[in-house]
Amino acid sequence: MASLSEEQIIQNWEKFSSLLLQTGDDRKEAIQTMLDHFGDRLLSATASSRTEYHNCFVGGLVEHSLRVLKNCTRLMKVAPDVYKDIPEESVVFAALLHDLGKVGDLEHDRYIPQTNNYYRDKGNLYEMNHDMEYSTVSHASLFILQLFGIKTTWG
Repeated sequence: MASLSEEQIIQNWEKFSSLLLQTGDDRKEAIQTMLDHFGDRLLSATASSRTEYHNCFVGGLVEHSLRVLKNCTRLMKVAPDVYKDIPEESVVFAALLHDLGKVGDLEHDRYIPQTNNYYRDKGNLYEMNHDMEYSTVSHASLFILQLFGIKTTWG
């Protein structure tokens, strides 16, 4: 099972938050408010609940989002004509926040540690938190952005 050191988690968080805050002056204050609200919850969130999926470990969500950004950047370089009309800050914004809903809602983590040893032994290290209302990750992501008044469009 993969994991990150505390130092790696902090480095990833600093890069993630720094890049995100550069995605437009018009939303910088709202993004900072959101980052302040979620803080350690976002920094430590897992990207999935099962070891067979990507980044099922503490800090996995931020690391996954940074890797998505790296791959998007590569695509933009190898096919510049295809992506010429998409502002780079929009790519950064979308890549870093595409799975934001995996952090949970305003009060609850989406994934909580699995307490059933049977499921843990099967690689289900986390389970859905039943204290929060279920929604898809994409809907939860957009809902969070809307709650903090963060625009999702450019132009």
